[in-house]
Amino acid sequence: ENTAAVESTIFVEIINATQAPAIGYHMWDVRSNPVGDDATATDSSKRCKSLDGQFNPHNVFTEGNYNSACGITNMLRCQSGDMSKKHGVYMVGEGRQLYNDVSLPLFGHNSVVGHGIVLHRQGSIGCANIEADSSLFVEKSLEFVKASSFSKAHFANVVSKALNIPKWRLFNIHTEEAENDKCQIAKFGIIGKGNQLHEPERKFKEVLNSNPDAFDKYRPSDDCAPETSGGRHNSVDIFTLGTVVMAILYARKLKVF
Repeated sequence: ENTAAVESTIFVEIINATQAPAIGYHMWDVRSNPVGDDATATDSSKRCKSLDGQFNPHNVFTEGNYNSACGITNMLRCQSGDMSKKHGVYMVGEGRQLYNDVSLPLFGHNSVVGHGIVLHRQGSIGCANIEADSSLFVEKSLEFVKASSFSKAHFANVVSKALNIPKWRLFNIHTEEAENDKCQIAKFGIIGKGNQLHEPERKFKEVLNSNPDAFDKYRPSDDCAPETSGGRHNSVDIFTLGTVVMAILYARKLKVF
């Protein structure tokens, strides 16, 4: 139930900006995190360095016979992001290439959406983030009290049950820091079109308002309200305002203005 029961079809066409002919074979792979601002670094030795290791959600063992066992005819033995092993190296400028991949899901909590993809040969040539078509999903978020660890699989189980949709329709599940250090925010996409989006979106609002406990440990909490020092801030503001007023009155008394 983690993915839709279909292969992912991949079209790749990378053109040399200088209009030069094909410039050799390049490795390409999907990484475990999105790329940062260094995607456009002019120095190729510093480009795409924010990317971590290959996308490997199933914790495929990469020692031993990995190099000989992982390949085009045995993709399930490969890390999901090891595109060069699964499909071969890519020739820049050679035209559009078509691939079918059985271990690169677009949906579900192991979705490739939101991860970085990089092309490299003796250094990073280029990289970008894999993004979903905005017309095909809606993004939602939940802010909740932080636990010792966060499981995408458990989150998908709980939220899909609360919204009464299959787990594979949840994707790009990721967490962000909340304003309150005791809490965190989980963002996720719901895939679909038309009523496939409208219904779970309506259900999400309904559950939040009438039955937030359905989200289990991911339910919103009053403890996640931004931390403030309440009256102390008000007293400072009042004190500051009072000081300014007194200063103006004193200045007028002295006829400074």
